[in-house]
Amino acid sequence: MYSCGCDKFERLVGVETRAYIANFLEETSTDEQGGVVYYRCRICGTPWKRTDEADHRRQSLVRLANKHNA
Repeated sequence: MYSCGCDKFERLVGVETRAYIANFLEETSTDEQGGVVYYRCRICGTPWKRTDEADHRRQSLVRLANKHNA
């Protein structure tokens, strides 16, 4: 069984974002107007949000400090 890395980093960018989502996260909600997708770790429950970088070429994944999408 995999163990997540939620406690090891606060932000991922680019291909790392897609890989972490596929391996550990489940989508909980979407803000289509803001272009934000919220996730929760399937292993530890940590909340995350995915957004587009300023150049819109890469996505970033940021760990949330609270249970925003719980």
